[in-house]
Amino acid sequence: MIEFVVKRPVFISVVYFIFIVLGFFAVKNIKIDLLPVVSGPKLIVSTNWPYTSPETIESRITVPVEEVAWKIKGVKHTFSRSAYGMSQVEIEFYRGTNIRFAEFLLKEELSKIKKTLPIGVSGPFVLKSLPEELQEKNKNFFSFQVIAPFNIQKLREFSEKNILPAIGSVYGVAGVEVYGGSDSVLRVLIDNEKLKALNISFGSVLGALRVVSLKPVSVSLNSKSKKTVVVLGRGDVDIKDLENLPVMKKGNRVVKLSDIASVFKGYGLLNSLSRVNGMDAVTITVNKNNDANAVNVSEKVHNKLKELKSRFPFLRFKVIEDTGRDIKREIEKLGVKAFYI
Repeated sequence: MIEFVVKRPVFISVVYFIFIVLGFFAVKNIKIDLLPVVSGPKLIVSTNWPYTSPETIESRITVPVEEVAWKIKGVKHTFSRSAYGMSQVEIEFYRGTNIRFAEFLLKEELSKIKKTLPIGVSGPFVLKSLPEELQEKNKNFFSFQVIAPFNIQKLREFSEKNILPAIGSVYGVAGVEVYGGSDSVLRVLIDNEKLKALNISFGSVLGALRVVSLKPVSVSLNSKSKKTVVVLGRGDVDIKDLENLPVMKKGNRVVKLSDIASVFKGYGLLNSLSRVNGMDAVTITVNKNNDANAVNVSEKVHNKLKELKSRFPFLRFKVIEDTGRDIKREIEKLGVKAFYI
């Protein structure tokens, strides 16, 4: 075997070169799972106020708690979520901060505002958050927050129109979703007097809507106008198409929805409100294809965010989760260790 190798140096060199090239491409395209992330210490302030809307929770509880948080030395970021009956403010500190002393100061400051909170409020409670590397991993591939000088609803609409299509076009991305604000809906204001004059039942109207896969989310009676309001969950339907929807045929006449109702766009119930350092924000999550390289897809998403930032200078992006970047960091660490070994 040794004699064979010695007498054929060119052949052996070519074989070694082929293995090196194959190894390079294998490493470049290998799938790698999530690795740990190192972040600063965190505290969470949780407050409950049953049966209260997100808007009221935000103004009466979340904002005052955020103001208190920023009085504590060493605060890096605050992230808040106001939902029905609850407020949660996550406070991230710079690494090296004495978290026990910060927790003590935070509790002292919160005790000062506790008397000013509405009756029925439970808390605020200060909870410790484990470092991310010690938490059980159940994360998205990539997620980030969008901050801009808009209200929450306008920010959601802007994201759906400009950011989601841009990120979704990245090769390797399987899906993109936005959270925060409320979904767009269609409201159909039905004139009950016209229904009566044309001898059309309310059930016939609902039946016509269901034929085109428009299922009502809610039905209510407007006490002032005496008109029935039907809320449809699909705000992406063209209003003109809906207005031309045939409801019933009366002799030679086809009664359309526009003959008995008015259609306009609106918004559903507000599910949650998110804020970053006191500004409204929406959260966008990105999922990748199973066979896509996490590092490559992550880099492409970051490049797309840079493009969006150059197009819309008023935007700010805060990356929350980035599997690809975490993997790249760990690979670089392994490379350095291998060099010294």
